[in-house]
Amino acid sequence: MAIHEICYGFNDMTCGDYIYAIYSSNTENVKALLDRGQDPYECDSDRNSPYFWASFRGDAEMIRAIANAQKRVRGIEGLAPFHVKMAVSGLRPVYPELQFEVDKQFQRFVTLFDLVPDKNQLKNMLPEILSEAVLHNADPHYVQFLVDHGACPTHQMPASGNTPIHQAAKDGRPDLLGPLLQKDSNVNALNNEGKSPLRVAAEAVLISGLMPAHDCFRLLKEHRAMAVPSLTWRERLSLWQITRRRPSIQSAESQ
Repeated sequence: MAIHEICYGFNDMTCGDYIYAIYSSNTENVKALLDRGQDPYECDSDRNSPYFWASFRGDAEMIRAIANAQKRVRGIEGLAPFHVKMAVSGLRPVYPELQFEVDKQFQRFVTLFDLVPDKNQLKNMLPEILSEAVLHNADPHYVQFLVDHGACPTHQMPASGNTPIHQAAKDGRPDLLGPLLQKDSNVNALNNEGKSPLRVAAEAVLISGLMPAHDCFRLLKEHRAMAVPSLTWRERLSLWQITRRRPSIQSAESQ
């Protein structure tokens, strides 16, 4: 068996052919090794499991092959909710025209989600995974999937106090904000700076010049969100002027 050097962040480690095939995103080689009797539980020199690498370098077919091989031995081991979170935080930017790559990444995420053995632990980690998805500007399918599976859209990140609603408003992502507002969400939660999502959306427009955040501002207003701290009359005037110039989401989509 060959010994390969691999790197993650600032950590250098070594591994055998099996982990290297996963690291190299080589699904066919992974399946071939497993068919020849490869130990499906083998880790790298830092004891990272096969799922660690597959969570951001593999695809759904590879993950199912590893899981099926483990089931034939003694059951799925080494797969935790942490790896579902990694499938979100490890998302690579994709050009809009490469939709097949977006779909591939989403199927990898769903496969990991479905295979995690400890469903209670996964359920407890859903709000954190949702926050990670919004923070990393994931495709709206991730947000909708997580909300549908019970993730709380008002979970606050410890460092900033931002909820996913704050983050979507700050980044000008009305496509992510929409699913977050489907349930009875607290649209007026305050972050560590004492700001509500509506205030964050307003500042994204007025200070950062992020025009898509104005669509977030409208969506929040439709859900009776309040600006905390309150908007000054100059800020309200500026937003009103932008509203007159900028078409609504619905009218823009209908054109």
